[in-house]
Amino acid sequence: MVSFKVDSVVKGNRESFESVSGPHEIASLKLIENAESGDTHAVYSVLKSGLVDPNVSDNQGNCALVEAGLKCHHDVVNTLLDYGANVNQVEKSTR
Repeated sequence: MVSFKVDSVVKGNRESFESVSGPHEIASLKLIENAESGDTHAVYSVLKSGLVDPNVSDNQGNCALVEAGLKCHHDVVNTLLDYGANVNQVEKSTR
C-alpha cells in the first residue's frame, strides 16, 4: 500500500508531495515554453544539453513542436526537427 493517491499522481497532481522539480523536468518545461515563445537559441541550448528529448510533453500533453508550429515559429520548428522531433506526435489536449 502506498501513502498517496495513485489516481492523483497519474493525472499529474503532485500537490501532496513535498518535492521540487528535478533537472530533467525543469529542462523539459523550458523547452516547451521556449518553443512556444519562439526563442530559437534557448530551444537549441536545451536540446544540445542532451537533458531533454525533443518529443517530451508536459502534464497537459503539450509538446514543443506543436507549440512552436501553432505560433508559426519556423526556426524553432526546424531546430526541433533537426533534433528528431516527431511530426506524427499527437497532443493530448484539444484546441
